[in-house]
Amino acid sequence: MEDSVTIIAAIDVGSNSIRMTLAQVESTGKFETIGQYNKSVRLGQDTFCTDRISNDSMRTAVAIFRDYNKILEKYKVQNVRCVATSAVREAINADVFQDRIYNACGIQVEILDPSEESHLILSAVSNSLSEKSKLEKGRVLLVEVGGGNTLLTVLQNGKLVNAVSVNTGTVRLREQYQSAEMLPKQYLQRLEAHIDTVMFTSINALHLGSIDRIIAVSGGSARSISQLVVGGETAQPLEDLEAKSIETFVEHFSDKSELELSREYQIPFEEAQRIIPACTIFRYLLRQTKLKKMHLCAAKMIDGLVQNQALNIAGIEDKSWAAGVIDSARALGEKFLVDLDYSSRLADCAVNLFDLFKDLSGLTPRHRLMLYAAGLLHEAGYFLAARAHHKHTYYLIANSDIFGLSRLDIDIVAQTARYYRKSPPKPTHEYYMALPREQRAIVSKLSAFLRVADALMQGVGADLSGIELVRENDNLTVLCSPGVDPVLMKKLLSVQGRLFEDLYGVNIVPEEK
Repeated sequence: MEDSVTIIAAIDVGSNSIRMTLAQVESTGKFETIGQYNKSVRLGQDTFCTDRISNDSMRTAVAIFRDYNKILEKYKVQNVRCVATSAVREAINADVFQDRIYNACGIQVEILDPSEESHLILSAVSNSLSEKSKLEKGRVLLVEVGGGNTLLTVLQNGKLVNAVSVNTGTVRLREQYQSAEMLPKQYLQRLEAHIDTVMFTSINALHLGSIDRIIAVSGGSARSISQLVVGGETAQPLEDLEAKSIETFVEHFSDKSELELSREYQIPFEEAQRIIPACTIFRYLLRQTKLKKMHLCAAKMIDGLVQNQALNIAGIEDKSWAAGVIDSARALGEKFLVDLDYSSRLADCAVNLFDLFKDLSGLTPRHRLMLYAAGLLHEAGYFLAARAHHKHTYYLIANSDIFGLSRLDIDIVAQTARYYRKSPPKPTHEYYMALPREQRAIVSKLSAFLRVADALMQGVGADLSGIELVRENDNLTVLCSPGVDPVLMKKLLSVQGRLFEDLYGVNIVPEEK
């Protein structure tokens, strides 16, 4: 094997199973799957019933990880990323689960935020489609029915419009509404009532009536849904699923138990348990959108995870992810009535400063993107009140979702935006001090750029063509056109630029051209 090839592993801790994919990645970012593993453990059954993962399930999970660790050692895997979704995310003893896995085999379990899940699913679907127009033309609803949550992502001509996580999934629904004494028809009625209730707010938020196309990501259930509903032997990369076929199938299973379905269609019993609520959700969405068909995609979230790792190893920016983050931040800005024309110029100025001093900051392209998002949203707090608007900005961003960013990332964006003006970060600030030391340093470094950008915008009346930024060793010279007052600029920068000068050891010098 060539030195340029890296062996990676992606592990997905889901509601029903723990999956692992091994791949070899070339220096170009191209990868090839060399192994796929899937072992059952019903974490979702525990969490969605009792809010915690049982000791028995933890022991099973530890045994699975130990088996996977032997495989990792055999293949000399150099890069491992392990993520967990709703079953672990919602468990009150999630930290205990993470510790047990780490202590047993040294693997760190990362809990994914729903917005990160959406990004990975979108990446997986995009990478699996030969017909990119299915995603890039019109208004597309991307649906991933998981064990605990259903992720709904809306794209308009390939750009993210909105993404929400609905608290309903195949395992959660079954654990909440199925019982041994219940007739199949009663079970279906309960499913329909629940789905209608939890999806109601999403109908308006996502404008389901204007959807042109639905692409459903059913993960491991794709093959079984294809066999049962479509009648095919295998699920194609993108297979049409007629609305009338789903209606017929749902009516068919309304008179049959899960065990009867398992025997009739010769599928595992656990698969039959998941397909019933999944198809009920699909039928609901087709009815709301009034579409005659949907597309079934066999891609899985773990596929997107592998692709993401491959790009990171090759040092290639995931442009679709970056575009998704920016589109999501813009959508949030529109929601809070932000002047996006002004804030976009300020964000551009901030990242230009970032680029000028990236050698001193020690920050990554991901931090650059977070700085841009903070610049876009820095005045969101005016939506609530002008007084203390910077504090309101923190609250609004920290309690929102930004597609593709983790909760920690979003908190860094929120705090960076909060410190764009007035007081810089201080040890007396509760939310700032609640961050780990490394993240506090990131907030300070990013907000330093944003504060200088804000001063420059004020000094030129938002017309940045009136200045030129020149870096000369430890000096940042701001060359001002005749229409710009260098005295005012110096006054603004003396206040707003102090954090920047302290952190980077750079003198900011306004001069006339």
